[in-house]
Amino acid sequence: MVLPEQSVIMLNRVLLCPALGEFGIRSWIAVPPLFLCAATGVAAAGAHVVGDGGWLTVSAPLLFGFAAALALFTGFRARWRRPWRLLLRGAYPVLLVGCALAFDHIRVPVVPALLVGVVTLGLLGLVLARGSRRPAHCGEQ
Repeated sequence: MVLPEQSVIMLNRVLLCPALGEFGIRSWIAVPPLFLCAATGVAAAGAHVVGDGGWLTVSAPLLFGFAAALALFTGFRARWRRPWRLLLRGAYPVLLVGCALAFDHIRVPVVPALLVGVVTLGLLGLVLARGSRRPAHCGEQ
């Protein structure tokens, strides 16, 4: 089956549209810590459901490693208007990798981690939704 030419052009525009739009620098900096707290909150919810005591041990290398990868890959979607901020683009993920190497396991209380996790999960959703403004050509028909 051959698609009409207009459909192929529209399909190409949809495929070239990124899932996330541009982030501001503050939003880009906020995403990894929000992820850390939200992921800890999800783990705390699981620990609370199974009744695994009042403390939760989280893997700092795993969480900080994912946060570093998140900072690295979302750095391409941030607005880097000033040249000195490009140094931050490389230094921030390196700082997070350093935290992953420095810490092993972190023990946190379940109930506070659950409460903080719920709030930061909502904030993370807001930051990502705010940063998901697509370029103008993505909405064209």
